[in-house]
Amino acid sequence: MAIDLIQKLIDTVSDFRGLAFNTVAVSALLLYETIITFPEEVNHVWTWLVAVVAIAAGRLVLNLRSSAAKSLNASSSETTTPPRGFISQDIEMGIFTTVIETNQT
Repeated sequence: MAIDLIQKLIDTVSDFRGLAFNTVAVSALLLYETIITFPEEVNHVWTWLVAVVAIAAGRLVLNLRSSAAKSLNASSSETTTPPRGFISQDIEMGIFTTVIETNQT
């Protein structure tokens, strides 16, 4: 009985692994075909995607720095980190300005 359950589990996992591999392979082929067919449009999409990822990464780093500084300064009443919103707005404006200038050239 237990051997049958283990065998079913192994079969299910291997089915999912095969399905995941097939999904990744088909997605890669579709992405490749799209890049070949629409190179200029894909270039704009990649540029904006990189900007969105960079903004998210910047916010994550700022949040981690802020929480690390708070945990280090938990015993003191002062924090030495600047306001988080001001820095993240500057980062976002710089990234969007760069992306817009890149797309216009």
